[in-house]
Amino acid sequence: MESETMIENPNLMPDVGEFVPGTAGELAVMRVVGRGKHIEFTLDDGVPIESVKTGLQSYLDRTQGRFKGGNAALNLGSRVLDAEAISSLESLLRDNFELTLTGLWCGPDALRVLLAQSPGVSASTQDLPADGGQRPDDRTETLLVRGTCRSGMTVHNNGAVVVMGDVNPGAEISATGDVVIYGRLCGLAHAGSSGAEDSIVVALSIEEPQLRIGRHMGTGALARMARKGVSGPYIATVQDDNIIIEQYTPKSTWMQER
Repeated sequence: MESETMIENPNLMPDVGEFVPGTAGELAVMRVVGRGKHIEFTLDDGVPIESVKTGLQSYLDRTQGRFKGGNAALNLGSRVLDAEAISSLESLLRDNFELTLTGLWCGPDALRVLLAQSPGVSASTQDLPADGGQRPDDRTETLLVRGTCRSGMTVHNNGAVVVMGDVNPGAEISATGDVVIYGRLCGLAHAGSSGAEDSIVVALSIEEPQLRIGRHMGTGALARMARKGVSGPYIATVQDDNIIIEQYTPKSTWMQER
């Protein structure tokens, strides 16, 4: 089985923003989907609100102003917050990152509290999840993305990410678990974003992207494999403190050991 070692380049570290492994506090940010200047956060409803603020602050700090001047939406899950707490989250987004809070998803209990405090406001519940939103025990679920991830799209999940399509240049995928792409990987992929170095990246084709697994980052190597006639799919793992890319087969060492 052919394999190549990704060339680790520490000089790229300042340029990858959100692909630096996150702090434990960022686990409060369970899911992120960004498109252009619009970003949607799903927040853990089982941790204190101050932990949520810390997670949002840390995540957005690492995007290096990427969403500045854009819009943000928050999914609070089943958490019940009053108008003052919502206002504090809105201020954090506006004052620190120039983001406008344009969407809010919450459970029925939180909605009743907010409407009671603002009787002149009407709301529709048609977009609310039937179970009241993201539950704390869903934090390791897999996020399925159907279709191509185009330039400017950001996807992060507290769990694994599976993309049923290509990841174009300029698109960024990160997961605390594995990243699996049923298509071409031409953008950025970060598996084990919270530091898990046993995570993997699998793609049908890896075409000179930037890869990160845990704290490790690598570029290159695939062009050499292509010249040798090694076809995909490919699997990227961490071995001996380096990112190794191999041709993926069901009999791979990784599959036997796992």
